[in-house]
Amino acid sequence: MFRLTSETGLPMLRSSLLDELPGVWHGFTTRIGGVSAGSFAFLNLSLNVGDSPDAVLQNRSLLARSAGISPEMVTLQAQQHGSDVVLCDSVSPEAARRADAFIATREAIPVLVGTADCLPVLLASEDGRIVASIHAGWKGVLAEVIPRTVTAMQTVSGARPESMRAAIGPHIRACCFEVGDDVAHQFRKEHVVAPHARGGKSYVDLSAVAVCQLADSGIAAKNIDISSTCTVCRHDLFFSHRANGGTTGRTVAMIMRRR
Repeated sequence: MFRLTSETGLPMLRSSLLDELPGVWHGFTTRIGGVSAGSFAFLNLSLNVGDSPDAVLQNRSLLARSAGISPEMVTLQAQQHGSDVVLCDSVSPEAARRADAFIATREAIPVLVGTADCLPVLLASEDGRIVASIHAGWKGVLAEVIPRTVTAMQTVSGARPESMRAAIGPHIRACCFEVGDDVAHQFRKEHVVAPHARGGKSYVDLSAVAVCQLADSGIAAKNIDISSTCTVCRHDLFFSHRANGGTTGRTVAMIMRRR
């Protein structure tokens, strides 16, 4: 179950499943609480969408203060809609720029991804010793960035998938994710809303695909939390690339081991 809270200083969504884990901090930001203006109002956290750099850095400082870390730790890599997974304990920031999933085993190392309709997924072992953040658009989902991250976590730390928990944050839901036939045909039939039910148009349920991939990776259904919020329907609360015509900010999904 997800809840909207301001107890860390910024309004953000938190998953009850991840809240139960010892020594783990996490949050899914909203667009509320920052200083950006116009199409990026208010808490845009990306430097790569056309917003004022000064505003973005102020917004990142607000998030850093909420998480209890230094502002320079809040960084977003150039996500590629692919399936590369990077261990952030030992790799340089430059080497991490080509990835869409990030894992960490060291304390006070936040891993975060930016989204504006794509799936943000946070993972953690039940002992809190390894955490991960995933950016998964439809291309990344098809490239299996989610199961690849689960496998990487297991390889790096020995954490068993059955001892992991996952939280899927706000994203474009099946109500709004209209796709062409070329995209629809790449998904299993059960993940595509029947075209005849929507005036001949196809809609993909990305979170259903993600849940299947997590389950196939060994994560129990009871350990998967899913936000029911659609970023397109609620673009007043979250940034939406589709609802805002491509010019918009980015929220982040962030997780880390506490000190």
